[in-house]
Amino acid sequence: MIKIITIGVLLTALRFTEGKVFERCELAAELQALGARDDQLADWVCLAIAQTNMTTTSSHGPGYNGERDWGIFAISDAYWCDSTNTAFKRLVVPPNRNTKNICSMQCSQFQDDDIADDFACANTIFANHGFFAWYAWIAKCRLVDVELYIEDCLEQGFIVRHGSLPPSP
Repeated sequence: MIKIITIGVLLTALRFTEGKVFERCELAAELQALGARDDQLADWVCLAIAQTNMTTTSSHGPGYNGERDWGIFAISDAYWCDSTNTAFKRLVVPPNRNTKNICSMQCSQFQDDDIADDFACANTIFANHGFFAWYAWIAKCRLVDVELYIEDCLEQGFIVRHGSLPPSP
């Protein structure tokens, strides 16, 4: 009986830690439903591809200062979320390290299938720094026609334009 309970608990734990790997058009539709602006939608999709290959459980680091990046948008625990309650942080980061937690979130919340909180925090980051906050966006999206990432999503009806786009530079 104990073995059955143990197996059930393990399977439940695995279900909550699996995460999700989005398809491009699926991610575009989800971001649009969460309120992504038409003129930024392709950039958000490109960022998620460049940063984490659209994987919600993604985690990178630690960097030279012990910081890690969390979730589909690789949100840094140095500024935007709190990871001090994770076992990793208790082992690696000194207890006096100052994390700002500007988004007022636990970083682990960015590693589930629900990207609403990830996108809300990413919008806070964007409001402060634009897409320039993400090195992957600078390296892989900035000088690219990112509209190509969502063009087929429009054609196939996954997303719709709500207004006119500003002219391309």
